[in-house]
Amino acid sequence: MAFDPTVSLQALMSVIAASGYCTGGVRARHPLAPPDGDYAAHVFYDEITVNQLFAGGEDEQTHTLGIRLYQVADRSPNEEHAEIELGQLVGNVIGAIAADADLGAGANGVRNVDAAGITGESVRAFWGYDEIGGTQYRTVDIVVPLIVDGSATWQA
Repeated sequence: MAFDPTVSLQALMSVIAASGYCTGGVRARHPLAPPDGDYAAHVFYDEITVNQLFAGGEDEQTHTLGIRLYQVADRSPNEEHAEIELGQLVGNVIGAIAADADLGAGANGVRNVDAAGITGESVRAFWGYDEIGGTQYRTVDIVVPLIVDGSATWQA
């Protein structure tokens, strides 16, 4: 049996892109060159765990993904204003994910976002800085645990 965990990554990327908040694009890796636009996002895997095994071989998994949001650190003459904008972006992105809790009506195998951390980690955000190609960025890493139906990841 082949294991394909990409359903959760693709579903999360689709919801972020459809929200329209990340004008610099949504990518599935750390950017090698400075992102375009005011805000960019990169989505990555953090951890995949099996939570439950059911009779018949089915399972339930938690796919913990990360979203790193980027904002050019010196794009605003008023650092406080830039920080408020980034905070609003975090709220908007988390809101878009929460509004579509199964990230696409469950067709992709994602049952729901584990916002409160019932299976482990909860949705949370960490602020920091990163330098890409000589450009300094203010960043926010958002942790997004997804409860996934194992039938969506195991293929014969």
